Amino acid sequence: IAQVDTCFDIASIGKVPILRGDHNLLPQKVKDFIVEEITVLRPASVVICTGTVFEEEHIKELLAKEGRLQRLQKFENVYTAHAVAADHVTLEGRIFVDCHTEGVAKECDVIHENLGIPSVRKRARDELYSTLTNSMRGRTMFVIPYSAGPIGGRYSVNAVQLTDCPYTVLTTRMLSRVSSAVWDAIGSGDFIRCVHTVGAPRPVLSSSLYMWPSNCAQAFVLLNMKNKKIFSYGSAHFANAICRSSMCLRVGSVVGREMGWHAESAAIIAISDPSGEEMFACVQGSLGSGKNTLAMLQSTLPGWKVRPISSTFAWLRWHTDGKLYAMSPENGFCLQWSYRENMKDKQPIEAAAIRKRSLLLNVSENASGELHWVGRDDLPHFDEPSSPSSPSSPHFPRAKSCAVISASDIESLHPAWDSPMGVPISAYIFLTNRPTTIPVLQESPNWKDGLSLALGMRTIRGTGIDHEQLIFNPLGMSTYYPFGLNDYVKQWFDMEKESRKMPKIFHLNLFRRPSSGSSTPTLSPAASVSTSNTSIDAKSDKSSIFDRPISPTMENKVAPKDFTTVWPGFGDNIRLLAWIHGRTLGKESAVGKPFTLGTVVPASVNLEGLKDVDWETCIEYDGKGWKSETREAIKKYKSMPLYEAEHKIIVEFLETKRGNVKESLGEKKGEMSAEQSRSKEPIKEEKKEEKEEEEKEEEKKEEKKEEEKKEKKEEKEEKKEEEKKEEKREEREEKKEEKKEEPPKVEKVEEKKDEPKIEEKKEEPKIEKKEEKVEEKKEEKVEAPKVEEKKEEEHKNEGKKEEGSKEDTHEERTQQDSHDKEEKK
Repeated sequence: IAQVDTCFDIASIGKVPILRGDHNLLPQKVKDFIVEEITVLRPASVVICTGTVFEEEHIKELLAKEGRLQRLQKFENVYTAHAVAADHVTLEGRIFVDCHTEGVAKECDVIHENLGIPSVRKRARDELYSTLTNSMRGRTMFVIPYSAGPIGGRYSVNAVQLTDCPYTVLTTRMLSRVSSAVWDAIGSGDFIRCVHTVGAPRPVLSSSLYMWPSNCAQAFVLLNMKNKKIFSYGSAHFANAICRSSMCLRVGSVVGREMGWHAESAAIIAISDPSGEEMFACVQGSLGSGKNTLAMLQSTLPGWKVRPISSTFAWLRWHTDGKLYAMSPENGFCLQWSYRENMKDKQPIEAAAIRKRSLLLNVSENASGELHWVGRDDLPHFDEPSSPSSPSSPHFPRAKSCAVISASDIESLHPAWDSPMGVPISAYIFLTNRPTTIPVLQESPNWKDGLSLALGMRTIRGTGIDHEQLIFNPLGMSTYYPFGLNDYVKQWFDMEKESRKMPKIFHLNLFRRPSSGSSTPTLSPAASVSTSNTSIDAKSDKSSIFDRPISPTMENKVAPKDFTTVWPGFGDNIRLLAWIHGRTLGKESAVGKPFTLGTVVPASVNLEGLKDVDWETCIEYDGKGWKSETREAIKKYKSMPLYEAEHKIIVEFLETKRGNVKESLGEKKGEMSAEQSRSKEPIKEEKKEEKEEEEKEEEKKEEKKEEEKKEKKEEKEEKKEEEKKEEKREEREEKKEEKKEEPPKVEKVEEKKDEPKIEEKKEEPKIEKKEEKVEEKKEEKVEAPKVEEKKEEEHKNEGKKEEGSKEDTHEERTQQDSHDKEEKK
């Protein structure tokens, strides 16, 4: 069908030239994939990327001439780009799973009810695929080979991405391992297929602000799990364009389940004390929970160090030595921020990295050459006021400032970051973002309880500044795993085995705020992270799939000046990690005390040099908040369509903790210092609320009992009606048999004259009826010749008059009736 020489010669299209790259290096499967997509996307030319430095410099110069990149003169090899306001960081509401494939279609009816990724079928699926047709017309298609993990590694995954955006080529090269060596690693094996297009075929009839081509109105991400394909359309933001999350988490979860490992949204860090004793930890949580902050931490304690291996993704697997190993699938780091002041004061490691060699987004420079972004008020943007439409003006109301950094440019990077085996994990830290209820730090006694607590806690969407809303987002993965929550939870509980050395589990809440004050937000009712709980089908949804919102409103709000937390955070987080380090290695200096929920909280941490920090407020116990928290989590798990054994484990754990909360509210008043300070009135109010809840539960139970009674009555009535119907059917069958056995003329007369006698038969028992039938059959055999003689006589007398014939027949019938009556008596 196609011949590849210096171009792709396709019979139905013609010749598509190859501008750069060696097509002889491509495996046959890759060639077939490229030809298949060319027939749909229709690009004008093809470039096969090699991942070299010369290629990177060439693309940067090309984009700078077009005005899409701006070089910052004060820094070394630093470029910035400006995205349009509509191009969001995440397409949360437009991520779909194609369930029109074998294997996944069977589970699809249940998957979308437990998952934040809705499924598409039939018309909706065809609508998405139709938008891809001719979407690269007039543009150059770039073929990017890259590896998630070290190239050629045993646990690495190879991929090939097709894109029509040169900016995507740069970000892919910095965040992934792009090289021609990937062609050899693929060989005759399989690979993940990624297709990205900005959705702006040429000629472009509308102007693009900041020279940022996109089609945000129709942007979407579609996952085809059967063929391991990812389609990204309409967005040029690197978070969507390079299929980063979809590759490392969504498709990675499916590939990992087949290969015996699983992908998580977690950072990997190494913590070392002044003596040089080192341990590795995984830090997992949702967006805005503080993963990047811990990964890029600059210690404020002398001698303590934190070195990053990964800041966003971690692939976990168990080794033969019984330890859990974590590997980084990426080659770089993506940083986001919205600080009021200079970044050097908060994250000096990030500040140093982005000034060397980085790609900035939604960041500009002022007259003196300093970096400037939305919300920064410690220095002026320009000496003279500028208009918001200026290309260098940082007016990006719906897009956060971010940077893409290569891993080799980070000074504190751990030497084992590129290890194909990964690093052994000794502690697993689950993060949450809660202004109240959850203490700053606590340790779970075992693996089962730690997982149940992490799976049962809600968190605030984002940083809590943009969205003051509690959502149910188990382990920060609700919008990532492409299969049901049941399978995902089962993976975690199945990890615990006797032969394995299970990591210790800790829980961190770096955003707890003072119990009173204006900084405490008003939280809306609990909500699921899912954007839709129904599959999109031609029958159920007749509207266009592009009518769905891309994502919730995400204004780039900056924390107000009075936004304070009980823990200072940033570099001082090393004090919390030092306690975790001591508890994991069994040091006596890490002293803990029991918490009401069965966990352990630090008795104290190193507060030397800190002012206005009260540790007791950091671990203050909120019984009322915990009670409502466990109640909401129990409702959520019980309401799921597949309520399996793993869910029951979580519910049982939360119910026991809820019982402990009630005991602590009623009897154990002096357990915590915060509880001692409380008056008796709040306790009485809590007791009243408990009584009201118990009364409501009793009312519900009574209502259920009444409903059961009604159902039983209805069943009995239905049975009686069925019995009556059966009796009527039997009577009708008996009547039919009698009619068939007797002569037709005689039957008509009997029906008219013997109506009252038929009613008497209904009242007689069934046994007598059967005896009558037997006698009637015997009589009929005897009377059969008589009936035949009578018929012959009737035929002979047909010529007679009608009156005489009527009288004869009447006499004969009366004689038969009297004869029958005597026999029955």
